[in-house]
Amino acid sequence: WPPSVCSSTLNCKLPIPTGFKIHGIWAQDAHDVSVPLYNARKPCTHPQPILTRPPLQQLLISDVALWNQLPTLWPNLASTGSNIEFWFKEWMKHGTCSDFAQHPQSYFQSAIQLRKNLNSRASPQISCNKHRRTRVLLLGEMFIYYGRPRPSHTFGTPQNCSNLFYGLYSSGSDTIEFP
Repeated sequence: WPPSVCSSTLNCKLPIPTGFKIHGIWAQDAHDVSVPLYNARKPCTHPQPILTRPPLQQLLISDVALWNQLPTLWPNLASTGSNIEFWFKEWMKHGTCSDFAQHPQSYFQSAIQLRKNLNSRASPQISCNKHRRTRVLLLGEMFIYYGRPRPSHTFGTPQNCSNLFYGLYSSGSDTIEFP
C-alpha cells in the first residue's frame, strides 16, 4: 500500500500513488522457501534466461499493452531508479528461476493479471510497517499465495496463507492504520 510504505520504510517519488500496486511475483517451493537466484555455475533452468537489462527492456517494450500497464500497476515507488531498473531487479531476483524463466513477458503479464484479479477469496498475509515519525502501525503489504499453475493455466489457484501476519504485526488486537 504506497501511502504506508512511503511514510515508513521508503523515500518515494511524488505524487504517491493510491491503490494497491504490485511489489513483485515471487516463486516459492511447496515448503514456502523462495526459489534461488539464477547461478550460471549451478543453473536452475536451461537455456539461460535473459540476464541483462537491454534485452529485457526490448521484450517488454515489444508488448505494447504490457508496457503501458506496468508503470501504473507495478511502479517503482522509490525516489531513486527508474521503473525498468526496478522491474529488472525483480526479474533477476524472482523471475530467472521461476516457471517463467524462458518467458519474461509471461512473468510480467502474470503479475498484471494476478493484480487485476485480486478478488481471490483466499486469506492474504498482512505485513505492517511503522510510520517513521508517529510509530503507528500501518498496513504495508498484502501477500496473496497461489498454487503452482497447471500447464494449461497462466497462474494457479489462490491459497489461504498459513500465517496471516508477517513482520511487525504481532497480535490480533493490534490497531493497524490504513492511510
